[in-house]
Amino acid sequence: MDGAGVGPVALVRLTPVGARRLGVPPSGDGRTEARVPIESIDHAHGEFLRLGTDVEVMAPAELRDRIAETVRTLATRYEGWPSAEGSADRGTDDPHPSPCTRSCV
Repeated sequence: MDGAGVGPVALVRLTPVGARRLGVPPSGDGRTEARVPIESIDHAHGEFLRLGTDVEVMAPAELRDRIAETVRTLATRYEGWPSAEGSADRGTDDPHPSPCTRSCV
């Protein structure tokens, strides 16, 4: 918190859907820039990830970097997987086997 008694804020860019979900008045038909109060970096990290591609965190840098790292990790984890039309069986060599077996299909 700063000396004025105002808590931390995040500067974000929102799609119209993201603005609606956060209760921020949209500006025109494009992206809306807004300052959003946050409880902490940890809390904001989870809350903004829930918005998916409807939010881009601009600041604080620590939050932006943390979200970027999470997205990179997720992209690496999901890269190369079969599409929804692909096989539900990922094979036995996977270090993170699916809890579902062929009987789930």
